[in-house]
Amino acid sequence: MFLSFITLTAQSTEFTAALDKIYSSKFPANGPGCAVLVARGGEVIYRKAFGMADLELKVAMVPENVFRIASLTKQFTAVAILQLHEKGLLNIDDDIKKYIPDFPSTEKITIANLASHTSGIQNIYEAIVPKGITRKSSTPAELVELIKSFPSDFKPGTSYHYSNSGYILLGYIIERVSGKSYEQYISDNIFKPLKMERAYYDHLETIVPGRASGYANSANEFANANFLDQSFPYAAGALMMSVDDMFKWNKGLYTYTIIKKETLEKAFTPFTLADGHKSTYSFGWGLGPFMGSPSRQHGGGIEGFSTFVIYLPLEDVFALAFSNLERADLTGPTLLAAAHAAGKLLPAAVPEEVTNRYLGTYQFPDGHDVKIYKENANFYLKDANSPVPWQMHFTDERSFYCEEVFPNNHVFTSDSSGKVDAFVIQFGGGELKIKRVN
Repeated sequence: MFLSFITLTAQSTEFTAALDKIYSSKFPANGPGCAVLVARGGEVIYRKAFGMADLELKVAMVPENVFRIASLTKQFTAVAILQLHEKGLLNIDDDIKKYIPDFPSTEKITIANLASHTSGIQNIYEAIVPKGITRKSSTPAELVELIKSFPSDFKPGTSYHYSNSGYILLGYIIERVSGKSYEQYISDNIFKPLKMERAYYDHLETIVPGRASGYANSANEFANANFLDQSFPYAAGALMMSVDDMFKWNKGLYTYTIIKKETLEKAFTPFTLADGHKSTYSFGWGLGPFMGSPSRQHGGGIEGFSTFVIYLPLEDVFALAFSNLERADLTGPTLLAAAHAAGKLLPAAVPEEVTNRYLGTYQFPDGHDVKIYKENANFYLKDANSPVPWQMHFTDERSFYCEEVFPNNHVFTSDSSGKVDAFVIQFGGGELKIKRVN
């Protein structure tokens, strides 16, 4: 028992140190920041903030700060639709013309098509829209009228293409069916029951305690984010909250506080396309494997803010990060956090005679070098294109990862004589071989 306690404490210390290192390197104390939360088994095991919430006033970020969550809003919209389905007030297989009778489509578009991005309706962020529309207040009805003018990208149910337009239409349908505004429905049926006390529909004129200021990175200098009237993203991206509120949301879903289990499962059922292939997106979540486990994840980006969340249902691990910087690099660090919390990155004790075989110079296909060397009992990879070396963390005798480029995996290979001749970078379903040159 005592030894187990020591082992768990050591793992917890290493976990905390790894996350502190990666997030602090990406969000220095004097720049825009981020808030991070990791939970396992329904309990928070890591909760910290980095960088600044307001650069002009020099206010440090804290975990309680409130962020625009951008496209994570879609999870809330999708669950609201499923709540109405559960109550019999709509059916996800309904033709949207039942709720928008004059929608100009010659094909049947279902509510499920909107939620799974299989409707074929052009994305409002890719369409030709009136100049200045993102800077003025628009009603849901006005947005619907605009979307009606968009051309169709493909026949409904035959393909997948991410479309914010579909979620704007879902918000409008929620209003038509419930008799409430989207904002009021979400507040009454999700925020209040789950006690999400720092969760809001974003109104710029409203004083929100702890609201982080949003920034962009322009020519390697930080600038205040461009203005965006949040009526434009609407049900596709207009919510805001703290990381604590997002954790309450995730916990509330899987304790079935606001929706039945059998109804929620519809959100995680891949949409089957007309040709039989299954989509990797369904009702507000991206679906797919992560290091051998099923995952439910989503990212978000909007003027001034970036977000990313991942949930591993088998391990009951939830990790998320919110930043007040556009296009912030959150995906890799947060996947690293989830992998550590799920016990997927346990260090391997590799014999020195094995690791010493890997020392040397390797070369990318474009000709630039990578050196692998040893220093103070640790192994490092120094890419000529990187200003700093990356520590190598072995997960078995041939495989390693570097925190800076996670979730890339690296595997050493040998020729027929057993001599190490390369390492292969495995990333997102692809591979790149880096050959040894000495």
